[in-house]
Amino acid sequence: MIDIFMFVVGIAMLVYFGEKVVEYAEKISIRMRLPVLFIGLFVVAIGTDIPEITNSIISSALGHGDINVGNAIGSCLAQITLVPAVLVLFSKNIKVKLGDVIIPGLGVLLSLLIALFVTEDGLITWMDALILVSSFIIIMAFLYKYLDILKYEDHKRATDGVKESTFLLVVLLLISLIGVLVGSYLLVEGIIALSGLLNIPEYVISFFGVGLGTSLPEVAVNIMATRKRKYEIAIGNIIGSNIVDATFALGIGPLIHPITLSAAISSITIIYTIFASTVMLGLIAYRKRIDIMTAVVAVILYAFAYTTVL
Repeated sequence: MIDIFMFVVGIAMLVYFGEKVVEYAEKISIRMRLPVLFIGLFVVAIGTDIPEITNSIISSALGHGDINVGNAIGSCLAQITLVPAVLVLFSKNIKVKLGDVIIPGLGVLLSLLIALFVTEDGLITWMDALILVSSFIIIMAFLYKYLDILKYEDHKRATDGVKESTFLLVVLLLISLIGVLVGSYLLVEGIIALSGLLNIPEYVISFFGVGLGTSLPEVAVNIMATRKRKYEIAIGNIIGSNIVDATFALGIGPLIHPITLSAAISSITIIYTIFASTVMLGLIAYRKRIDIMTAVVAVILYAFAYTTVL
């Protein structure tokens, strides 16, 4: 019962404080007059991936590499399939600009290929982790240049909607980050205990269970963005979160403490996630929208992952 309690409380803290991190990060961005697309692809994507990032640090420090990799890749699959499917429930036809999908989408596939390369030998060394984190910086820098965000018309947004001072927002952001860190620790401890109790491999429970749990901040934020017709935030968050998870979140833990992992199952899940991502990004780019058809394909792709892994 204690293990289950830790697991549930851990996920609840991740979701609650993860959303708060995004809320305060977005308000800080508004205060700094940053454009909507930038918030979605960079700021909100990093904010919603705080659970995966902290989980990577905690699980790696405790010597449970499968939890780190399973969570990171499982989150990628959930975000590229289930998140768009859920958004269709709130807006049946989400319009997407082709330029917002093609090049950033290639960044997602490149990130996953790098993740496959560094994990195939069952070990993420300090050098491997450095490659992952460096890849994140390089890919994001390229996308920043590609998007040329200063040309977006909304970069002069007013700050009237934000009542808190920048100082207060930074303090609240730091408090929320601490909450996420505590939630990650409880979650990892709960996973370790539950996987042993239920005789379920850590990688499997992390890939499906934790991957879904830590993707809930993306779901919450994107639903809000979709309902407000801020589609740039939703699309940017979906794509940006995948890049963050496959590179920075995966590598930040091993950068501090190298890990070992189950190479065979990780390779299968990464390859499948690359396949699913290619299908989803190609379909969205071709149709220039996320609609019912996209949602159906997304759900099928995620469901099929169970037969692939299990």
